[in-house]
Amino acid sequence: LTQIGDVVVSTPGQIKFILQRKIISGEALFGKLQTLVLDEADLLLSYGYEKDLEYFAVHIPQSCQCSLFCATMTEDMEKLNKL
Repeated sequence: LTQIGDVVVSTPGQIKFILQRKIISGEALFGKLQTLVLDEADLLLSYGYEKDLEYFAVHIPQSCQCSLFCATMTEDMEKLNKL
């Protein structure tokens, strides 16, 4: 990865991996971010992605529209919504 496209599809763990190894900087990855979509959001925390999400949440611009999609409303969804 040397360039960021208009659409990036990834798991939270892979985003954390990329940031930790400085393959792409947080500024390059999130600097122009307009929309963040978390699909199966109700499962992200139960699959163990909480720490990964917290790691890169600080890079998400305040102006970014975040959309959470899930089939069920769980306590994990409330927790994720607060990130």
